[in-house]
Amino acid sequence: MRILQTAHLTKQYVHGTNLINALDDVNLSIEQGEFIAITGASGSGKSTLFHILAGLGRPTSGRVIIDKFDLRKLSADDLTVFRRRRVGFISAKPLSYNLVPVLNVYENLILPILLDAKEPDDEFIQKLVSLLGLEKNLRDMPGVLSDNQRLRVAIARALAAKPAILLMDEPSDCLDDKDSENIIDLLNVINKKFHQTILMMTKNLKIAEQTDRCLFLKDGRLLNKEMPRVYFKDIDFAAMHAHAQQ
Repeated sequence: MRILQTAHLTKQYVHGTNLINALDDVNLSIEQGEFIAITGASGSGKSTLFHILAGLGRPTSGRVIIDKFDLRKLSADDLTVFRRRRVGFISAKPLSYNLVPVLNVYENLILPILLDAKEPDDEFIQKLVSLLGLEKNLRDMPGVLSDNQRLRVAIARALAAKPAILLMDEPSDCLDDKDSENIIDLLNVINKKFHQTILMMTKNLKIAEQTDRCLFLKDGRLLNKEMPRVYFKDIDFAAMHAHAQQ
């Protein structure tokens, strides 16, 4: 079953007298249970795409359909409810992963569910907590956690409502290589164990290569065909980043 589809998605900004195409005719299709990475240099449009797919921003034109819902037909209030029920999303910005600092770990996990006036599935949440190694942290406040632990809490919170898709924007940006590898291993387990659809934006090629499919975004355009792994070895990301800043 198709979980996410975009059709001719564009996002334009006006900068001075210039028209910037942050996204340019992006067509993307993701089936249930896939784990996909979209990679590209800084400034390629990954974060813009993440915000639009998460319903946090509106495209200039084109369509986004998630779990059979056409996002352009939803009001701002409907989008808020839609995100709580259908989309889990995680961004490394800010580094707190948007955890509520005055709530402990368990309270953070169940907050979105309570806001939706529903009862948490304690058995499912316990499985997430155990899988993510958070059993001893449930009463801890976010401020005493490491970046790695905060990310694990954010993942558990995003999955607690059993979303149709988990969207992630540079989730391991603030982690070292070892912690990043541990997180991607956990995401692969979650993907297989719960048949959870995951779409991750990342410039970390080592992480991208460990997903089911790697797609490449350049200058706002998505190369629709899966990039062969050997292709990534030839990408000069430093030069592309320097070009994007000009």
